[in-house]
Amino acid sequence: MSFRTSFARGVSSVSVVWNGRGRSSGAQSASGGIRFQLNPGMPVEGVSRREYRTAKFGSWEYSQQLDARVAENGRQAGIEFRYDRMERTPNSFRGHVLLAAALTLGVEVQDRVAERLFMGYFTAGEDVGDAGVLLGIGCECGVDVNLDGPALAEYVASGRTGSAGFRRAGSAADPV
Repeated sequence: MSFRTSFARGVSSVSVVWNGRGRSSGAQSASGGIRFQLNPGMPVEGVSRREYRTAKFGSWEYSQQLDARVAENGRQAGIEFRYDRMERTPNSFRGHVLLAAALTLGVEVQDRVAERLFMGYFTAGEDVGDAGVLLGIGCECGVDVNLDGPALAEYVASGRTGSAGFRRAGSAADPV
C-alpha cells in the first residue's frame, strides 16, 4: 500500500505535510492544499532526531512509545515505519520547494515526489532535508530544481530558522 492511499485513510505524518485527500500540500496544489511547515524554527540543516524528540516529548522513551503506536497503525495499513533508521529530524522547507517544482509538471509528478519523500524518510531513514538527498529524489522523478536558490535565501532571511525555535514545545505551524 502506498503512503498516498494510507494517508487518505488517516495515517498521519510529522515530516512532510499532506492534506486530507492524501495529496501533498507542499505547494498550493490543484486539490487546494495550503503548504506549511510543522517546525518553522527548525535549523535549515535539521537536528538530531533523538535531541528533537526528547525536547518535544519530554523523554526519548516516551517518544519511542509514540513511534511504536504509529508503526503499529502503519503495519495495519501495509507500511513498515522504520524509526530506527532515522537519525535526523529535517527542516522540510527544501522539500516544499521540490514539491512546488514537481507540481509545475503536474499533480501526478508531485504525487510521485511526495510518495518518494515519505518512503525515503519513513522507511529508509533518508535525511529529506538534505539538498543532495532531495536533488536525487527530484532526479528520480524527473524534476529539476534549485533548492539553494532565492527561495531558500528568502526563507533564511525571514528569521524562521534557528536552533531556539525547535526547542519550544507546542510550536505552531508556519505557512511557507
